[in-house]
Amino acid sequence: AAAAHAVCGPFGDGDGVAVGETQSELLLRRTREHNTATRERPWELQPWLAFAEWQLEAAALAGRRAPGAAAYEKQISVLEKALEHHPGSEQLMLALLRSAAHLLDPETLCARWQQVLRKQRGSPALWCEYIRVRLAMFPLFTVQRMQVVYGDALHELALEAARARPDAGSPAGALRLASLEDA
Repeated sequence: AAAAHAVCGPFGDGDGVAVGETQSELLLRRTREHNTATRERPWELQPWLAFAEWQLEAAALAGRRAPGAAAYEKQISVLEKALEHHPGSEQLMLALLRSAAHLLDPETLCARWQQVLRKQRGSPALWCEYIRVRLAMFPLFTVQRMQVVYGDALHELALEAARARPDAGSPAGALRLASLEDA
């Protein structure tokens, strides 16, 4: 009887289907496992990321060729809940914005990115991804707009580098920081 409940993926990883488990039972079980993990360990980032990724996997298991809007909406909901527990997580913010890109028009997505960048001004990872996204936004692409984006990125990253310097609190460091902020 114990063997009937054994769960093993193709690599013995425990992520597969239990013997005799239907697809809907698998979906329910895995969703329950992810819910439990995020409820019991909300301070851990990995269970949230896994639960968010599961939303797309579940859509694929349900027979959808490509995840639809509902799957991305569920993923966004999980990521927003995760951000309540990890408000400064770049990894969660990136995952949220990547998921939102499947649902939002370019202008709305751009506005969402700008909101995030106002909160996390000095994040190289966020700025690099934002630049990559903006380069791919053909409806909003102009050389002048990209010059502004690159200028904003360089300005904010230079400010962050100046703040991170050990001498930033000294009078000379304060002068450098003030001159960068005035630029």
